[in-house]
Amino acid sequence: MQNSESRIGIVGAGPGGVSLARLLKDQGVGNVVIFERTDRVGGKSFSWNWQGLAHEMGTCYAAGSYGVVKEWLRHYGVGLFQLKKSAALLRDGSIVDFRDYVNHAGRLASYRELLRYTRACFGYSVRARTAAGRAKVDRELSQPYGQWLTERGYNSIYRFALRSMTVMGYGALHQVPALNGLRWTTPGLIRAASKGQMYEPAEGWAVLWERMAATMDVRYGAGIQRVVREGARYRVETSQGAETVDHLVVTTPLDECNWMELSPAAQRVAAQVEWHGVITTLVVAEGWFRDWDTFFYETNTLEAGGSRFGHILGARRTGDKVPGLPPDRPDVYVTYQYTNASVSDEQALTTLREDIAEMGGCVKEVLLRKRWKYCPTLTPEAIASGMVREMEAMQGVDNVWYSGATFSHESVFNIAEFNIKLAEQMAKRLRQN
Repeated sequence: MQNSESRIGIVGAGPGGVSLARLLKDQGVGNVVIFERTDRVGGKSFSWNWQGLAHEMGTCYAAGSYGVVKEWLRHYGVGLFQLKKSAALLRDGSIVDFRDYVNHAGRLASYRELLRYTRACFGYSVRARTAAGRAKVDRELSQPYGQWLTERGYNSIYRFALRSMTVMGYGALHQVPALNGLRWTTPGLIRAASKGQMYEPAEGWAVLWERMAATMDVRYGAGIQRVVREGARYRVETSQGAETVDHLVVTTPLDECNWMELSPAAQRVAAQVEWHGVITTLVVAEGWFRDWDTFFYETNTLEAGGSRFGHILGARRTGDKVPGLPPDRPDVYVTYQYTNASVSDEQALTTLREDIAEMGGCVKEVLLRKRWKYCPTLTPEAIASGMVREMEAMQGVDNVWYSGATFSHESVFNIAEFNIKLAEQMAKRLRQN
């Protein structure tokens, strides 16, 4: 029987923390408190309202393959807006439908490629059941994803991944490990996109997390000052006071956990994680694309980790979520750019204006800019040495658990799927106490 007295403290009310609290409740674990340093839930699910519509500055899409996340959207009454038209600006200046871009060798060739890709993904789970197989899998998954795809002849999926990975802020294909690529660019995602099953929450992602958290014990403005271990329990000291919990869940970046003494294993993980910098910008622009929901620049995306670093990777036309909008509504877009500490906001904005002007557009107003610390990625050396399994072994040691983007992937889909298993693992531990 479950120990109903066990108190769970979750640090962070982003998708990782809120979804885990919901999943724990589904497992019969309801004694949960969430500590959130800001005045809102959602983390990088940041929906900004302008002219009565929600514009996504962080989390954006929901695919038909999203499983439990789509169930939550339905349960909490958040409608979906279908993104029907996506395009690519090619290096030669022509514009093509994204599906035609992916299926450049024909639909049949792409279908056969996807079958091989599906078998390869399934094969990794089989091979990883033995020690020798795991070592080989680790070495292969430490390769750059672009190299992994090219060596295996996945040319159509490479083109798809330019948008699914690089444009979305997950890294240039010649740099990001295959581990990340396979976690996110799943056969299910590719099939959903090929069928046009890509959506945005009509009311905004933030609304989902707000409604989900409405019945939870969330301490807003409760920045963690110190966490002290007291026997088998933890005293969590925040700007609002202190509370003792039996289990602690960390969903925030490990390199920001200066308020507690990390275990040696957690310190090793923190030292082997690299972060991307991403800027999303909400602009009103005239003369830019109107006939597409999303758009990406092939040249900028292919060279995102090199000569075209900082240029616009892609853009999403936003503000069209409600039918019957007047034809003279402003043309509003969210753009994506990579950045780092050497790139100032002014430089990034200048590049943005120039890239839009190249297509005949003109930025009339910059409404909002968000600079994100984004998509934590293990180094290739860490992946090859088996750190993923070391991270799995960290769970529950000294009653400390870990979730969030570092332990799964930046996407809401990956975080939710990770938390399903984590909630089951935690509930099982509690029932044994």
